[in-house]
Amino acid sequence: MVKINVKPKREESVGDSLDDNFVKVVTHTPSNGSTFVTVEPIQSEEEEITPEIEPVEPTSTSQGRTFLDALSAYRFRKVFSIEDDREAEIIEWSSPHTPSRKPNKRKFNWKKTWLQIVLSIVGATVLGSIMGISVLSLFFSGDSQKRPTNSIDSHLIPQNDSKQETPVQGDPNHFPELPVVLMETGSYGDASAAQKGVFELRAKGFASVLSFTSPDRIFVGMTIDEKQAGQLSNFLKQKGVPVSSKKVQSSQKETKKQIDSKLQSFIQLGNEMVQEMTPLTVSQLTSSKEPPPFPFKAEYLEKHRKLLTDGQEIANSLPQTSKNYLSEMIRGIDQSVQAAGEAQKNPNTALLGMIQEGLIRYSTSYQQLIESFQ
Repeated sequence: MVKINVKPKREESVGDSLDDNFVKVVTHTPSNGSTFVTVEPIQSEEEEITPEIEPVEPTSTSQGRTFLDALSAYRFRKVFSIEDDREAEIIEWSSPHTPSRKPNKRKFNWKKTWLQIVLSIVGATVLGSIMGISVLSLFFSGDSQKRPTNSIDSHLIPQNDSKQETPVQGDPNHFPELPVVLMETGSYGDASAAQKGVFELRAKGFASVLSFTSPDRIFVGMTIDEKQAGQLSNFLKQKGVPVSSKKVQSSQKETKKQIDSKLQSFIQLGNEMVQEMTPLTVSQLTSSKEPPPFPFKAEYLEKHRKLLTDGQEIANSLPQTSKNYLSEMIRGIDQSVQAAGEAQKNPNTALLGMIQEGLIRYSTSYQQLIESFQ
């Protein structure tokens, strides 16, 4: 028998650092002359697998062991691949605060930018035109019939040109006539005492207008006809206000100054309102029941607006004395219309007294305006 130590080719494996294995080859030659070979593994003296780290018996520190001595005393198993020295592939993750290493070099598109600018300008122009037309239509629309008459600015509704009143072509030397019956109380020689009486009557809810001439008198009511004059006189006496009636007829004497047609139109319109509103206030005041809502008409607002606008223009063309009386007439109409509108919502005798006071102020001032033209 021949023993041959054969070292086989070792396969590379990761983490294999054990000693090489040996085998023995045994040749047998039997008596028949044939030969055969058997291969048997040889058990190595260090067959047992060692752990990853084989400790060495500690030696005394006095022997002066070095790092190389410790290194030679330990056997390390290879736990890494042979490709460990290959350069690792590094992935760098960006963040919102990390600037890009490659700047964005986008080419500016002038055509696209100009297109956006043009579209923006066109859109703004179209939108502005639509909004402008809408706003202008609110102020310059001539269709006043479709507008509400109970709004806060309903008295500003413009009139159609076809419905505008033409100036009254009256006698240029005669004022329109306005016959009324005035209820007066007291006769004061002192103006301060008369003014005190005015305040006291107003505090009780009565109309109270001081006369323009001496002796000072206080007018507390007004009617158009004699029948209502008696009813109003009885009502005031029952309330503790002694009165006497005085019929006033507008003078038909020829004036020394010619009357402008605009002034005549103004007076004619004002007289119509006085003649219409006076009987309504008297009938509600003298009624034994609680006053109902005042029958306010939408046309009062239109006439009121015209009297205010035309009256200011006419007053500027008059002498100072006549201008003052015309201003008092405008003040009286304004007070009556505003009080009538409120009496429609909150009917009470105090508001009816305010309407009467405005009508009295208009009538007495009108008489003084006529005198100023004599």
